[in-house]
Amino acid sequence: MQKQKLLLLGIAGLLLFLFGCKTASKSTAALPPSTELVQDDAFRKVIKNKELYAATNEVIPVDSVYISKDTLHLFTPKIQACNAANLRLLWNGSMAKSLPPQATLKLLLTNDPTCKENHPFHLTYNLSMVKMKNDSTASGSTLIKMFGLKEGVLYQF
Repeated sequence: MQKQKLLLLGIAGLLLFLFGCKTASKSTAALPPSTELVQDDAFRKVIKNKELYAATNEVIPVDSVYISKDTLHLFTPKIQACNAANLRLLWNGSMAKSLPPQATLKLLLTNDPTCKENHPFHLTYNLSMVKMKNDSTASGSTLIKMFGLKEGVLYQF
């Protein structure tokens, strides 16, 4: 009986030693960058600036776009950015004279050099300033095209 108890205690001790608490073999610095969706509900305005629009050559990828009332919803893939406030939507103020009128917008990222995280973003912007002021056709709509996307979205107001 005594030998069985010692044998069981020995096996239990061996199991605890083999499968007990271990420290992680990887350091926290080696973990992959965060990839959770960053949702921005700031409802910021589109920035109307011809010079900045013309100087922006880097295209921030956009996965999809849709419009709900006066709100443009943009979805990006994983990009190296930490804060949604660093993403700005630019417009040069011009409309293509077509039916409906067309406005092309660009997404600009002013990134923090210390940011090493990758996130997909859901951004919201107020489109009310992109309305055609003197719409002679009275159609009440503008085709919004995102720089880098083939398809546009119809903004009806």
